[in-house]
Amino acid sequence: MRKASVSCSEQFASLLALNRGDGTFELRPLAVEAQFAPIYASLAGDFDGDGKTDLVVAGNFSGVTPVQGRYDASYGLLLHGDGHGQFAAVDMERSGLVIEGQVRHMALLKRANGDRLIVIARNNDRLQLEQVTALH
Repeated sequence: MRKASVSCSEQFASLLALNRGDGTFELRPLAVEAQFAPIYASLAGDFDGDGKTDLVVAGNFSGVTPVQGRYDASYGLLLHGDGHGQFAAVDMERSGLVIEGQVRHMALLKRANGDRLIVIARNNDRLQLEQVTALH
């Protein structure tokens, strides 16, 4: 008799695992705007200059059958942090952030003149650069 491995998931939302500092984590769903497509890359930092940690998230996935349709409703998203573990979505027009394609990695680079850039790696596409001072 064969034994089947059974896996179960109770949560499908993109979440933030907030370190409580006592060896535990609190899971918090990200804003509804972050749920439009799968997230494969995230970056934490002060992207709007207010001294509080913000998040930039991006993803998308096109490797599905035509019947299922592509999971590509995201153009990246800036999530404004309030300094207490809450993150609110910033409208694309206000943030100026537009990331197209299937994002798989992001990194923050500091230029010699002090400017900061987000380097975005996308499947089958060129690197994209976003200047952090443009996000607000």
